[in-house]
Amino acid sequence: FTEGPVRLAPTVVDGRVYAGSDDGVVYCLSATDGKLLWKYRASPSDYRVPGNGRMMSVWPVRTGVLVDEGIAYFCAGLFAFEGAYLCAVNAEDGSEIWKHRLKNLSPQGYMLASANRLYVPTGYGPPVVFNRKDGEYLHALGGSGGAFCVLTDEALIYGPDLKGSLEAFR
Repeated sequence: FTEGPVRLAPTVVDGRVYAGSDDGVVYCLSATDGKLLWKYRASPSDYRVPGNGRMMSVWPVRTGVLVDEGIAYFCAGLFAFEGAYLCAVNAEDGSEIWKHRLKNLSPQGYMLASANRLYVPTGYGPPVVFNRKDGEYLHALGGSGGAFCVLTDEALIYGPDLKGSLEAFR
């Protein structure tokens, strides 16, 4: 059990299940027996507020957990004025590789990764791009955004915005 809703589908890789929760924690469980292998809280505290009729962290994990090449990437945070955290942890044991505090960002939706970049959707805003190796900010994309993103060999497609249109970044 987590202490808040799990809003995005868990990620299953190599016999492990990774899930982020509104309690602000990322959990790694054994896929065979559900045993907790590790958990990681990105935020500096377990401060909670009411949200949708439940108590939730000021820094909920609403990007899901992207696992690739032994690293689990995710963001914790929802309220832009409180900031958010972009994290990379070892997928095996949950040890921190790097973590960055982000300002004025509300990460929401499934993160994507190319060989060199991390794409973080921001709900109604455009996705933000970070260096995959060290998590450094690269730039925000144009357009009005949306929580849906698809990465192809050629482009990142994201949206829909409030009018229902999609954007593409090459």
